[in-house]
Amino acid sequence: FFVSSIEKELANEASKLEFRRQLHIKFVKLMRDEKNSRFTDPLSPVLNERYILLALLGKGGFSEVWKAYDLIKLRYVAVKIHQLNNNWPDERKKNYIKHATREYTIQKALEHKRIVALYDVFGVDVDTFALAR
Repeated sequence: FFVSSIEKELANEASKLEFRRQLHIKFVKLMRDEKNSRFTDPLSPVLNERYILLALLGKGGFSEVWKAYDLIKLRYVAVKIHQLNNNWPDERKKNYIKHATREYTIQKALEHKRIVALYDVFGVDVDTFALAR
């Protein structure tokens, strides 16, 4: 009986440590991605003359989500920056833009207290556009 309770405690502690390890790995990857992002450049911290990027919240295959501050509305927002790959053929770029446009068109039409509102859509450069939520 005594050995099995110690084994349970050890298994529980191992589970907690594994959870903390996974959180730490996720944090380290996020810090690495933020450091390597082209939007970390201190010379261009404001997007669309309105949004100051504060911290990277997440990164996917072709987009980054940043915590930002809206200088006009004086509020925190999330800015999702979509970046098209320069090596993609024009057809693939058009298809990606079509799907992203459909996403923001649908979201802009939705109004509910549990759905994040879409505030703004703007271009950053030829191959990059962003959504402020």
